[in-house]
Parts: sequence; C-alpha cells; structure tokens
Amino acid sequence: MPSNELQRLGYKIEAERLVKLDGSPYEFTVKKNDGLFNQRHYEQVGDAMTRLIVDRLQTEKGLVPVSVPVDAKQGEETSRVYASPDAFTSSKPLLMLVPGISIQVGQWALSIFCVPVMHLSYEGRLIRTSPTARRKIVINRSVYQGSMLQYVDRAQSLGFNVIILNSNLNKMDGVPIRGSESPEDHVHYVWKTLIEPCATRHVLAVAHSFGGVCMQSLLMREKGKIEDRILGIALTDSVHGGFFRNPSGVKSNVLAHHAVNWVRSDAPLGEGDGLDFAGVELRSAGTDQHDETTVVAIDEVFKYLQEQYEAKTKRAEMKGATSTAAATLVPSSEYVPGTDDWTVPASVLAYKFFVPLSSTLAAALKELDARMIESSSDEFHLITRKTKRPLGGECVEAGSVGVWSCNGRPVIAIDPGNYWNFSVRQSWVGSFPITQPIDVLGLTTVLVGQSEAAVVMDPTNRIFVIRNSGFAAYGSEGRFKVIEIVDTLNLGDEHAHHESRPPGTNSNQSLSKPAILGWKRDVKITVGNSRITVASFFLVPANNVLILQRDNDLILLKAGQHVITNPNTSFRGFYSLGERQTTFKTQPAYTVEGVPVVLNVNLRYRIHDPMLLTLNYNDAFTALANPAQTAVNAVVSRLSYLQFMRAQKLGGDVPDHHIEPWLDAFKNACLRDLRSQAEGYGITVESFDVLDRELDGALGKDLEKQSEQVLRNQVQATQIELQNHIATETQRGRLEIAKVEAEQKKTVADADYYVNTKQSDALYYKVLKAAEAEAESSELKTVQEVKNIVNLAGAKRTEIEVIGAAYAQVPIGHAQAMQLSVFDVEKRKALPEKTIYFAGDSSEVNADISRHTKDVVSAGLKAAVGWKLGQEN
Repeated sequence: MPSNELQRLGYKIEAERLVKLDGSPYEFTVKKNDGLFNQRHYEQVGDAMTRLIVDRLQTEKGLVPVSVPVDAKQGEETSRVYASPDAFTSSKPLLMLVPGISIQVGQWALSIFCVPVMHLSYEGRLIRTSPTARRKIVINRSVYQGSMLQYVDRAQSLGFNVIILNSNLNKMDGVPIRGSESPEDHVHYVWKTLIEPCATRHVLAVAHSFGGVCMQSLLMREKGKIEDRILGIALTDSVHGGFFRNPSGVKSNVLAHHAVNWVRSDAPLGEGDGLDFAGVELRSAGTDQHDETTVVAIDEVFKYLQEQYEAKTKRAEMKGATSTAAATLVPSSEYVPGTDDWTVPASVLAYKFFVPLSSTLAAALKELDARMIESSSDEFHLITRKTKRPLGGECVEAGSVGVWSCNGRPVIAIDPGNYWNFSVRQSWVGSFPITQPIDVLGLTTVLVGQSEAAVVMDPTNRIFVIRNSGFAAYGSEGRFKVIEIVDTLNLGDEHAHHESRPPGTNSNQSLSKPAILGWKRDVKITVGNSRITVASFFLVPANNVLILQRDNDLILLKAGQHVITNPNTSFRGFYSLGERQTTFKTQPAYTVEGVPVVLNVNLRYRIHDPMLLTLNYNDAFTALANPAQTAVNAVVSRLSYLQFMRAQKLGGDVPDHHIEPWLDAFKNACLRDLRSQAEGYGITVESFDVLDRELDGALGKDLEKQSEQVLRNQVQATQIELQNHIATETQRGRLEIAKVEAEQKKTVADADYYVNTKQSDALYYKVLKAAEAEAESSELKTVQEVKNIVNLAGAKRTEIEVIGAAYAQVPIGHAQAMQLSVFDVEKRKALPEKTIYFAGDSSEVNADISRHTKDVVSAGLKAAVGWKLGQEN
C-alpha cells in the first residue's frame, strides 16, 4: 500500500499534508553533506506520493486505468491514462486534464521542488549537495490541492466525465512507448484513439504549463477537424506563447479562439491582462508562483468551463488559414485597377484643351492654340500675334515661354525675341522656363524626364500620373494642377522601409543598419488643416515583393516601380523573398526546477508565400515570435538547469559526457514543430540555433555565479586533462616512432641476413663444387698414378728380368769385370762434374782389360736397354 510505503520512508499524510511520523514538516536534507542520498530520498518520496495519488483517484474518485497504446502487443511497453468509467460511452461533457512537463500522472506540480547547489569535487565532477530553494504544493500545502483530486471532484459535481492524461511517461526502461514518444504525441494519440471515437460531442480541457503546448499541437495537427468539439480550454500559466504581449489585439494563434490563460500575476484573481502574442486572452491567476496558478485559479477556471459548455459556443476559425479574404496574385507586368496607374485617364484625354506631348512642348502649345481658336467664336487664341522687335519690350529667352494676361486669360510667346505690347488689355506676367511646370492663368504645362513622373490633379479633382512625357492644357472650367514631380528611381533615403528589428535584438546587430525592403513615397496635398495622400510611389528591389490591398483582395507586385492613386488601394508591406536571419533574446523560459532561462537565438528563415503571411501578420518575425518562444519553452521546460551550467557557450568549450547536449535536443525536438507552424504563415524556417544562454532573475543570477565558478573549474580540469592527454599522445607518438624505427632496422637486418645467407649459400655451393671437382680430379690422378705405378713396376720387372738374363749370358770371367766397370762408372758419376781426369801410361794388360771391359760393358748396356732384344725381334 502507498501509505505503508510512505511510513517506511518516515512519512505520513495528516490533514492532506505530508509530514514526518512525528508530525514535523518534510525536509529535503536527511543527511547533512550527502546531497546524493538526499536526492535519492526525495525521488523515493515523490514516487510514493504518485502511487498514493493514483490509488486515491481510483478508490475515491472511481477512475479506471486505460492502457495506451490500446492495441499493444504482448510484451510491448505501455502507459496508462485514468478516466471515468463511462467517459467514452456517455454523452456528458468530457474534461481533459493535461499536466505540465516532467510532472507525474495525477499531479499539477512537482511534489517536491528543490534546486541543488553545485559543488566541484577534487575530480572535477559536478555533484548535488543541499537544496537552496523549494516550492511545496503537494508536500507543504495540500496533497488534495496539489494533485488533480480537487479538479476531479469539481468536474464530477458539474456532471462532467474526466480523463487524466499521462503525457510525461514517454519511455519504459529506455524503450519509447508507441504513440507517446513525446508529450505532444501522447495527447494526440489519446485524442485519436480514445476521445475522438467517444460518444460525447463536448470536450473541455484544463492544461497547465507545457500542457498548453500539447493542446496547441493537438489543434494544429487536427486543424479543421475538432473545432466543433472543443468548447473551451483553460490554461494555467501555459508556456505555449512565451511572455510577449500583443499590442495589436489580433487573435492569430490556433489557441486564440479556444482558450483563456490564467497567468501568474500580482493582480487580483481574474483581472484581465490583455492578450499574449498568440492572441490568447490573459487573466491573473491571483498568485505570482508558477506552480500555484492551477490551485489558486480553480474557481475562475470552472466558471469559465461551465460558461463555455452552457453557451455551447463553437471554437472560432484559426486566423489566417481560414481567412475569408480572397487573395489575388498579380504579376507586376499586368495592370490591376487601382495599381500602376501610369496612363492618362480617358476622361482627361477627352478634354478638348488637354494636349499630351507627342514631340515637343512647343508643338503641344501650338496644338492647344489651334483647339482654342477652333472652339472660340471671338478668335480666342493662346499664342501671341505680336511681332518680334530687335530692341526693347519684353525679352523671351530661348527655352522659356513669355506670358501676358489678357483679361485674365493667358497669351504666350514661344519664340525667343523681344516683344512690344501695344494692347491696353494685356499686361506682362513673366517669362517661365519650359523645363519647369508652368501653372499660370489656367495654363498648365509639364515636361517629365525618362525616370520622372508627374502627379497631376485635373479640373474635377481626380488624380492621375504621367511619366516619360508631358502635356499642355488650359483649364477653361477649373484647372490642371501639377502637384509634384517624383524621381521614380530615387524616392529618397527618408522614404526607405527597413526590416523591422525584434525585441531583444543583440547589441552587435543593433549597431548595423537594417536591410532595406523597399521605398515608399507619398504625395500629399493640403485640404483645410489636413494633409491627404493622393498618390504613393513604390520602388521594390530585386527579389522583394510589394503587397497591396484593394477592398478585401490582396495584390502582390514584383520588383520594379509602382504607383497607386486609387483611394481604395492601400499599402500592406514590403517582403523579401531571400533568406533572412535575425538574432534576438527570448523571453524567460522555465526549467524543470522553475529557473528562468533566457536564450540568445539566431533565426534563419525564408518567406515563400508573402500573401499568406500578410493575411496573418505584418512581418515575418511577428509571425514567428510565438512559435519560436513556444519551441524554446517546450525544450527548456524539459531540461534541468544543470544542463545549462555545463558550458558557457554552446558548442562548448567543456565537453558534456554525462548529459545529452540540450542544444541537440532543442534542434531535434523543436525545429520540426517550428517549421510546421511557420508553414501555416507562408514561412520556411531554415534553422533556429541557440547561440548562448543566461539564467534570469535573482535566483538565476545566484546560480549563474555558481555556474561560472563551476565552469572555471571545469575548464581548468579539462585543460589539465587535455594537457595530460597531449603528453600521453606525445609519448605514444614517440613510442610509435621508435617502433617504426625498430621495424626499419629489423627490415634492414632481415635484408642483410637474406643477402648474407644467399652469399653464403653461393660460396658453399662454389666450394662444394670445387671440392667435388678436386675430389674427382684427385680420384682420376690416383687411378692414373696407380696405373702408372703398375706399368712402371711391370717395366721394372721386365728390366730386371732382361738384365738378369743378360747377366746370365755373360761369361763368368767377364762378369766380374763388368761389375767392376759398373762400379767404376758409378764411382765416376759420384765425382763432381768438373773433375779432371789425367791419362797415364798403361800396361798392356790394363789396355787389354780395358778394351775387353769396354766391350763387355757395351754389350751389357745394350742388353740392358733392349738393344739385343731389339735385334732378336
């Protein structure tokens, strides 16, 4: 049970007030110096209060829960609205109750509203500590009044059925709920699936704060379909149209004919406060507290709703989109009655004494003279018949016209020369240059150059314009009067129409001169004590247009020169078709906690249908002011002021890691709605950017000071973080360079290793082949040497055998002699080469021995060398 849940948290409901179990009031601070715990405790109490209120709506008021989407599939995320049991089948009026932003179902305002002070921890992170401001409705004032219980009671007492919307439950566990992706989507989905098909034809609504934006969105989405069913919308400090006031008193917004907005004010309850910029009637809620407006104004709200129901009035049509004015688009090349009246009217041309120029002014005056003579019986002529004299008289110079008065009518000399006047009826009036308009004695002449136009009044007081020509005329009955000659290509800087500057334009923009949209010069005459405009000249620059109004028709004229002389045609405005932009400050918008925030925004837009814009507003900014402020309110009211303190400027010097950038939320959530509304006024919004923000009011100033200190700390922490990041990245870069250099060295080493390996392999292969060749060569040599040794041994053997055989054949006596001879020969061989031999006396014996020895030796030697064998063979 919810009451048991409150008791576990240390609270109870006593006389419709939330108090502690000991009866003391609720306090945000449960633990000192522990803001996070206090915040969690606050949220737990708020959730418990929500469950308590929902339980009472069902048990005490008989409301039943209805799941949305109504066709949810099994396992799909759903939300709940709470309605009277017969809300969709009964014909009784149905009252819609729509809460503000970030408010849980069944409540008008936050149960506990606290603004935590910001402190910076040593890590540079923002933490919440203690509350500095609180507003208490459900908590300190009354659970009955701060919730929707009181409104349900009032509605049921009047015989109304009730449906309580749950517009702020858009996600479950981060998953969007189909049909309720945003508060506006939720209200639209409930209308389409539950309210539109129901039996009742009478629907009323009470919407608080951002609930007004939701109702406005519903009316725009269902434009032209639901006006006959919604009898009245009671708004309580709605943020649909900002805080502009509408000086024109024109109701232009879709809410204007359906709603009254009870706004916070010091004025007495119900006192009128004019219209807001959307045209919605403003009344005082009798309190200056935003959250209390719904509670304090309840009597006025139900009085209004009952009156709307009893009168059964239908909602008025939206201004602009349903305007009965028939807009006519006319190219500037076509003639439209009442515009561009450059031609001389036929009635003037039919006047017998009016001669338009076909060549020169002298020719026109001669033609006028002929017409005057022809129509007069007494030879009434214009050009004098005086002859020129060489001297004396009145001198008429070249390029001038001399005029005499003859009984009140003009007589003129157009040829230069001296003229004597002998007539007593004529008197000299003067000489007038023909380049200037002449208006004397009923004679009127004018010459206008190529870029000039003359505004002329005819004898019947009708106005016409003649350009690039001229005329000569005599007013026998009345007169032609040249009112003014206008240079149509230069209407003068004092007649320029500049682009209007919105309230809150920034100082830099205010120093620059606004863009010129066009020039408008009025030609006036004096009638009595009044100055009356008889003609208006316009000069429209390229890519701009001029909007005129004739009766109930609007006329669009393109760039160029234009003039109007028709009194039924009036000027509406100049518009530029090019891209325009303006920078301005919004009115205060309130965050979830109620902190006023002023945004400096840049609006870039283009007018694609100036006719549609003119039907509704006099300029583009006035048309965009309300939807622009609505867009700002819509976003700001969903955000905490903490998100505005994270960065001094948008786009930020300090990155926001923990909170979704609110600028992105602004663009995504609001630009679409802004464009949708602007299209209804003929405007295409190109962009709507937030340049800066500031907190408004005393509370905002205090928080601004705190945020500036927080920002400085954040910037300092961020700078340190960036410096550390840069140092880390520098070291990382150096490490990467070292890695690259190491890789390069490794690559070079690998290449050298590869080359050396290949060289070693080649050398090894070379040595191997050389060794193999050497081995093969050695083997061949060895084989050959073996063969040679074998052959030599065989030869030696043969030699020995031959010698032995030879020795065997030698006689025994001679054998010794031969041996001695051999020894003698060997002995001689052993002597040096230069040994000198001496011959002495030898005995006969020695001679014989010598001779015999010689023969034996010779025979032996022959035998040794095979001589004998050769002989035998």
